[in-house]
Amino acid sequence: MEIDLIKKYGRKDLGTGILRNLTDGGEGLRNPGPKTIKKMRDNNLNGVTGMLGRKHSEETRKRMSESAKKRGFTIEQRKKIGDALRGRKVDPELAKRRGVASGKTKKGKFNSNGHLGLKQPESFKIKMSGKNNPFYGKDHTDEVKKQVSERFKGKTWKIINGKRIWMEVENDDSCI
Repeated sequence: MEIDLIKKYGRKDLGTGILRNLTDGGEGLRNPGPKTIKKMRDNNLNGVTGMLGRKHSEETRKRMSESAKKRGFTIEQRKKIGDALRGRKVDPELAKRRGVASGKTKKGKFNSNGHLGLKQPESFKIKMSGKNNPFYGKDHTDEVKKQVSERFKGKTWKIINGKRIWMEVENDDSCI
């Protein structure tokens, strides 16, 4: 609308009308003003683009961190979403197209490695096996082994609705 009105009434600086606008309206990179063009030209000549070579101030980093913490869903929101989606009927054709598009195996099914999710192509398995694997011949440090052990102490995984889920172990002798 602004662009159309400026075009209709004209700009005084160009001698085409009565308005004192210095641009054709709709500011932004689509139609930058002379000051913006000069600043962009100077920055490009100096090799400055975006944040390259610059650092955010501590205050800015703190604000960005707080903003990032607010994104996403709380545990309660996730539970509500899960409850709402659980048990719904999905068109099999749509599910098939989604699976093909994302490259994933059928949701909730284990791939050949016994993991949920992506099924690796055979060529990848060959490339990453034996000496080609970056972890070949290495071992986790004692510290890492201890961290993993602590993380999963008192937990076991169970398959619920076709999904592998880590759960707290209750006083159940059948888990031993």
